[in-house]
Amino acid sequence: MRTGNHDELTMNQAVTAHQRSLQILKIQTHRSGELLLGPKSEDSDLTSIENNGDDWREIRSRVDSIANAVFLIAGGALSLSISVILGNKDAGFITSQVAYLAIAAWYSLLVSVFLFLLLKVHLVFQAYMLQFNTAFVDKHLAGLNRTGWVIGVLGFISFVAGLILMVRAASIAVGAP
Repeated sequence: MRTGNHDELTMNQAVTAHQRSLQILKIQTHRSGELLLGPKSEDSDLTSIENNGDDWREIRSRVDSIANAVFLIAGGALSLSISVILGNKDAGFITSQVAYLAIAAWYSLLVSVFLFLLLKVHLVFQAYMLQFNTAFVDKHLAGLNRTGWVIGVLGFISFVAGLILMVRAASIAVGAP
């Protein structure tokens, strides 16, 4: 009887060891970005877009395109409006209200440039951590994503506000109500 019990115990240990090795294989396979084998475990149930390298690079490319457009438009608006205001400050159509709106627009556009630079730094940090410390990214993925979204949305709001203020200052300068 002892051998039957011993054989049963050995069989249970072998099954448990096999299940553990399969679970480790699933987690390692998941983190490397390849196809998972068998049913998902709770540890490998992270199926967000950022865990797929190709999709993450696509998102990163789109963010870079938006940021570059903001840099180009905001930089052009800043340099052009500053040149016009400084070149025509004695002309009489640069009232204190126009100057105030233009200065507020400049600061708003400057803040948008800084925020989009910060967003790019955040994405580079996230890519670095994704490559060298996937456990950190897996643990903090929601927070990293929220941070990126907050920075991006605030940068876009600041950009749009700066453009609206610039248009308002120009419309007052030319005499529109």
